[in-house]
Amino acid sequence: MKYLSYKSSYILKKFVSNELLYIQLRILLSNQTLKPMFRLKLMQLLNLVRYNHSKFKRRCVVTCFSKSFRRLSFSRITFREFASYGYFTGIRKSS
Repeated sequence: MKYLSYKSSYILKKFVSNELLYIQLRILLSNQTLKPMFRLKLMQLLNLVRYNHSKFKRRCVVTCFSKSFRRLSFSRITFREFASYGYFTGIRKSS
């Protein structure tokens, strides 16, 4: 399971670095005064840089379970355990 955590963190880092380059290329491409050949090369490079969003999954930081909440990075099971231990303030079991 730990391998999956390392793998997803590596893919996420790669995505973030490619996303920064993608944004920079988009800003360069928005300049209308560039020569057509240079714009074509930028477009080709832009297609190579784009990284697929669906390659990485959010995983629980404790158990490496693949289904985690977006903002907490915990799976629902881990969140329930931590809430019952009292690690989160203001959370009570509803009935």
